[in-house]
Amino acid sequence: MPTTGFFTDTTLCIGCKACEVACKQWNQLPDDGYHFTGMSYDNTVHLGATTWRHVSFIERPMPIGSADTSGLAWLMASDVCKHCARAGCLENCPTGAIIRTEFGSVYVQPDVCNGCGYCVVGCPFGVIDRNPEDGRAWKCTLCYDR
Repeated sequence: MPTTGFFTDTTLCIGCKACEVACKQWNQLPDDGYHFTGMSYDNTVHLGATTWRHVSFIERPMPIGSADTSGLAWLMASDVCKHCARAGCLENCPTGAIIRTEFGSVYVQPDVCNGCGYCVVGCPFGVIDRNPEDGRAWKCTLCYDR
């Protein structure tokens, strides 16, 4: 079976965050308050237990002598779980709550997760996180249920 994943063409992305909204709607995730940090136009800040897709606004100063005088160049980068071939979260889970599905995605079984948090420290990308309300780990499902 071929490996699947997400691809975001950053040359076409305008940072509208529609992919973030679609992810939250499909997975029935609550909003995070969306507070501006004052340092960026990026209002979701990072991935977490209730934010499984994040479009980050990478802002860099424009080179001197460029035609644009606004002072900043933006690159939109979509961040999401990589569903790694050797997933640190899966390897660290002592209860077997994190499995690899028949489609190759890494999935957290919420009914098996005990909230120990070993998966959180096992992910080198900071993708998986524990929900403070129920203590269990949550992350992108790669739309496993679609």
